[in-house]
Formats: sequence, structure tokens, C-alpha cells
Amino acid sequence: MDALPELIELSASLDEAITNAVKGLRSFGYSWTEIADRVGMSRQAAQQRWGRSIPQQRDPNNND
Repeated sequence: MDALPELIELSASLDEAITNAVKGLRSFGYSWTEIADRVGMSRQAAQQRWGRSIPQQRDPNNND
């Protein structure tokens, strides 16, 4: 019970680190499909999970 607040803080830190990693991957040109495949989820799920935190950059050659 005493460790619960620390675990929640750790979870928030991990979420932030993952979001920053995904943001970096997107800025280097990785697609949502590539990121999603690596973490074992659909492209749509990855985009819904992390896309709100990342400004959209439209690439006319990439549909995702």
C-alpha cells in the first residue's frame, strides 16, 4: 500500500518517456505502422495512444 504513490509516479514517468520516444521516432520519419509493429499493436491503436501528444506532420508520400 505504501508503495502505490511511487508506482503511480513511475508509471507516469514511463508514459512520458515512451511518448517522447515515439515523438522522436516520428520526427525521424518512422511511420505509425513501423512503431505499432514494434510494440505489437495496430497502427490505429498506436496513433490513438500517442498521436494526440505529437503535432501532425503530413507527408504526401505516407498515408499514415
